[in-house]
Amino acid sequence: MIKIRNERPFPAEIYEKLISIIPKGKSLIVFDGTCVLCNGLIKFLIRIDSNRNLLFTTFNSSLFELEENKPSIPQSLILINHKGIFSGSEAVLETGISVQRFLILFRIFSLVPGKIRDTLYRIVATHRYKVFGRTDQCFIPSIEDAERFLK
Repeated sequence: MIKIRNERPFPAEIYEKLISIIPKGKSLIVFDGTCVLCNGLIKFLIRIDSNRNLLFTTFNSSLFELEENKPSIPQSLILINHKGIFSGSEAVLETGISVQRFLILFRIFSLVPGKIRDTLYRIVATHRYKVFGRTDQCFIPSIEDAERFLK
């Protein structure tokens, strides 16, 4: 049974498909490929994820093409692993745990009540294009990191 936290922007079949392609011990981050802030975060995560526990894909990848009524881009980062599906501030916390860097910082962040974390996250997510901008193309990984991006 997969635990789904916070929002549920896609049908369960999509999550089941994604879980089936994620190796045990790895996490998949689904992000907005046209968001400058999101692309910056992905570049940062690639740099600090020395154990290579994170895999990446965008909401516009072919993994979502089977869906008839493709939803608009969620206002959230989504992390999927064999522990569950996390979005918003929960996804940020789970990402920190997956990477195991700055763990103390993420432990402190987890002490902040969920409603406050989610409100702060939602403010940033809602205004990310206005503040950070958009890009016409997704982040293109280096040859050695390309295998971490699911298409």
